[in-house]
Amino acid sequence: MSASMRTRLGVRHAVLGLLALAAWMAASSAIAADTASAASWQCHASVATVRVSGLAKLEPVVANSPQGRRCYDDASGLKDVDLGGSNSAGQIQIHGATARTDVSPNKALQRNQTASADATAASVHITDPTGKIIIGVDGLRSNGKASCVNGQFSQSGNVSFATVTLNGKPIPTDGIFKMIGDGLNGLPTSQLLKISFDEVQKTGDANSIDQSVTRRAVHVQILNRSDGRSVFEASVGESTIGRSGNPCTDPPVITPRWMCRSSVARIQVSNLLRLEPVVANTAPQANCANDLEGVNTINVGSASVGGIQVEAASAQTTLAPLNADTMFQTATSDTDTGQVTITTADGKTVLEVDAATSHASASCVNGAPSFSGETHVVNVNLNGHPISPDDVFEQIGDGVNGTPLGQIVHIEFNTHTVTHPASGTVLHVFDAIHLQVLRSEDRAPLVDAVVGESTVGARGNLC
Repeated sequence: MSASMRTRLGVRHAVLGLLALAAWMAASSAIAADTASAASWQCHASVATVRVSGLAKLEPVVANSPQGRRCYDDASGLKDVDLGGSNSAGQIQIHGATARTDVSPNKALQRNQTASADATAASVHITDPTGKIIIGVDGLRSNGKASCVNGQFSQSGNVSFATVTLNGKPIPTDGIFKMIGDGLNGLPTSQLLKISFDEVQKTGDANSIDQSVTRRAVHVQILNRSDGRSVFEASVGESTIGRSGNPCTDPPVITPRWMCRSSVARIQVSNLLRLEPVVANTAPQANCANDLEGVNTINVGSASVGGIQVEAASAQTTLAPLNADTMFQTATSDTDTGQVTITTADGKTVLEVDAATSHASASCVNGAPSFSGETHVVNVNLNGHPISPDDVFEQIGDGVNGTPLGQIVHIEFNTHTVTHPASGTVLHVFDAIHLQVLRSEDRAPLVDAVVGESTVGARGNLC
């Protein structure tokens, strides 16, 4: 990695905590401004979320993030994940988890659609930053649905779980559980542990512009007894459904909007089984918003998908000026990462990259949308052997060269792909590295992995 790249990463991550909070607040403002102009369904699903003093955040299995986002079909699933473990953020351990959001039928009038959010897990264990408080939840499910009934917004949903434990011992779940710190039970005397169950949070009403319902199976808070300030907060099994405007009466409106998304790395073996640990403005085809996600080190893995290890990585999307007319705005997407290692589930394919960056931007030029982008990679190795990023690489498996018989490893560098996922919509995707493991007989994809992906796009007549 070059000295300038190391410097840029060092400065970026020195202020990452504050930037992440500022970006999240700005993204919320952009979403509110957008959804006020056109009716839409909203949805969000998350298996588990941890926040420390409102800054450090862990959320490994989530669909259509962040909250307040127009509802899209999205899914995330992991067999096993162990994330965190640092003193700053705590730890999340999850087994058998899925988060899914859906709008169905996709191409129907909004008044005839149903929006849904669903989060499930066989087990979730959350540890506070001190390592002394461990909350366990088994047999988790949280779901919500929204639709139009007699021309009015209607919602339903429920949460369920088998058992909840504190430090390995079952606790009652028929009311709010509280434990005052005594210095011996894992909490200092200045703090209070509060655990709520089957929590329902409603915002807005039938007369407001926005209306939503969030269900949480388990809500954990560690509070200062003196002022009630939260020092640690975790949600397990969270589903949100809602509306912006009135999708039950308003005709569907395509509001011109820029789109953007950025992802440091992902590996996927089906529409559901996917690892993507560092991603900004995550929902597919999402309206562009200011968002920033970053990690110093992260290592996630699943026996059914594979693994991703990332060092000093960030993904960022921006829209500026935020409240200007689209013809004066610029949408950007950037990724910047140090070493990345992607391993397939069978362990036969290991891709290593010393550094990668990607950038994409979109704006109006001479009255029409204009798109540009670039990517860079430094030192690429496949199964321990260096490969050149100057050409397409393909290796046919012979059982000796590291690629199994019956498989092909296909790698492309610095690619630019243009798609039209819907009428009046265009997406430009810039990938630093795109790896596919193909079946030899028909070249059907078995594994799809990307390092350094920046996406920008346009919907409607922006210029």
